[in-house]
Amino acid sequence: MMKMNRYWQHSDLKTLAILAPLVALFALSLDFFIPIVPQLNEHFSVSEEMMQLTLSGFMLTCAIAQVVAGPLCDKYGRRPVALSSLKIFILGSIIAPLYPSFYFLLFARLLQAVGASGTFLCAYTTVRDLYPHSSESARIYSYISVCISQSSIFAPAIGGYVAQQTIWQSVFVILTFVGLLTLWSSWKHYAETTPHKHPIHYAHLKRAYYYVLINRNFQVYSLAAATGMGSFFMFFSQSPYIIIETLGYSKPMFGIFFGIVGSSFFLTSLCTSKICDRVGPHYTVEIGASLMTLGGIALILLHLFLGVTIIGFIPPMMCVVSGAALTIGAGLAGTMQPFGSIAGVAFSAVGFIKFAFSACLGLLLMLLPISPSSLGMIIVILAATCATLCWVYRDELIDNVNAEAVILPSEWD
Repeated sequence: MMKMNRYWQHSDLKTLAILAPLVALFALSLDFFIPIVPQLNEHFSVSEEMMQLTLSGFMLTCAIAQVVAGPLCDKYGRRPVALSSLKIFILGSIIAPLYPSFYFLLFARLLQAVGASGTFLCAYTTVRDLYPHSSESARIYSYISVCISQSSIFAPAIGGYVAQQTIWQSVFVILTFVGLLTLWSSWKHYAETTPHKHPIHYAHLKRAYYYVLINRNFQVYSLAAATGMGSFFMFFSQSPYIIIETLGYSKPMFGIFFGIVGSSFFLTSLCTSKICDRVGPHYTVEIGASLMTLGGIALILLHLFLGVTIIGFIPPMMCVVSGAALTIGAGLAGTMQPFGSIAGVAFSAVGFIKFAFSACLGLLLMLLPISPSSLGMIIVILAATCATLCWVYRDELIDNVNAEAVILPSEWD
């Protein structure tokens, strides 16, 4: 498919090869880190609530960084922001294991978050630049999800095995190497795609964010995408404690179970573009929200009747993350469709919602008992809310998602 950008002459396949690593840094930063969380609890002699800051703090920093990176993307372009973000990520990965202090580790994790959120935003905004129609962008978003879902399948098992066979610092050595490789690839192949560069001006930013926030697509679809990401993040947060500490499985076995859940995300992401082509992005989001609701109900019921078991935890989560794959891919496409020259601002708003939402859900989980039913209860409430909103505003949303993108004018156009 031809892309409307004279500087970007890559095929769809090469486009994925360039952009997927930029998005994957965010996933890898979580997936490699998750297996060593219980070990770090003991190493630094901190509580589970304090260690949760390395996860929820990571997500909250991603949220705040999105608000900064979005306008910078629209002013300076995607490429320079992506390259600068990569350097910040690499710095955080290098310094994380150097000092035996929990707070220094937390600082390094926050640097990783700033870098990963910047590359995440640039990659997804580039998709919006190159594929302006919602069905096209949904296809590419789903393909990127397919690529990065490999992280959920393999990274926890690899990180757990490496940490068990060597030392936990090895995980950050791997992340440093991945960051350097991505920096080299992006420097060589990542061309600029920004359609209109705007100076950062308060009046324009205020108008742009207002235009984004009042849009019905943003209100409903960004909540759906945030619910999908938040549900996966809650699984990140609780699964080490449920699988390793409560059920007594080893780190490599944890990685295998985590990979099984990740495989569900991978397989559903493969099908997302076909589902979108057949029923449209809106109904794809509805299907995803319904699957998440069913998975959450199963988590609650199986825990009530069977107690905490691997059978009562992993299969329902497979259903939840399958729905999450649909809501994230189709939800992003539906959210971004109305926005043209302010794609960076629009995606920064979407990113802030998703990351801040996930961070708050992670902190909320720490106030509840660590159990599948606690996780299921939150998922059911959120997913059922998304499904209801999609049903209530169905006609308006379908009209909006099929409409041509609107370019928000500014005094600099």
